[in-house]
Amino acid sequence: AVLSNVSNQIIVPSYKILNARIGCLAADVETFKLDLNVDNLIALRVSLKEARLAWQWSNLYDFGPAADAELSSILNTFPIDQEGIEENIDVENFAVEAIIPPDEKGFVAIAYLIYGTEITDDQIVQRFVDNTNRLIYLEQVVGQVSRRVTKVVQNWTANSESYLFTFQDNIGTNDNSSLSLLTNAITRSFERKIRDRKIAIPLGLGTGSGPLPNSVEALY
Repeated sequence: AVLSNVSNQIIVPSYKILNARIGCLAADVETFKLDLNVDNLIALRVSLKEARLAWQWSNLYDFGPAADAELSSILNTFPIDQEGIEENIDVENFAVEAIIPPDEKGFVAIAYLIYGTEITDDQIVQRFVDNTNRLIYLEQVVGQVSRRVTKVVQNWTANSESYLFTFQDNIGTNDNSSLSLLTNAITRSFERKIRDRKIAIPLGLGTGSGPLPNSVEALY
């Protein structure tokens, strides 16, 4: 009963909300592509924020389909490699599924592209106007995010052989049981994603380097 409730009422709805909001993000990218202006840029930022907020809830369930899709790494690796992103744009490297590493794509890379650093909104739009490669890179990164999340949702819900039933049938408390997978995933989220990454990295804990303010999750 616990596994059924958690999967049907919490996990699957969380991923569906994330998928829907990423769908809105992708749609807003297309709108921005067709009409490069500040208003569409701002709308794109709103949809990115909504998608990232949805991710904060669904990233707790990083096992099964999400682990297979390397969802956490693909979507939310930070800090990113700004120089690597700019080099990819310059040399027309759009191979997000093959060559480009996690710290040059995902939510944080999208944020970098549509917020920039210390430049105005008009200047950001002009960057896209002047360099179509920048827009292609944005499309490719958002496309990968969308494909990965859609795949996770499909693997949870597609049919009678979906992971939903595997999860619900895997009762017990051993290391590979669903209860164990769920508990360990939530624990990892708090220990690694929140404590070690969101907090410890920007504070410079364990590095001896002092605070690293540019290493926060939502820098841009």
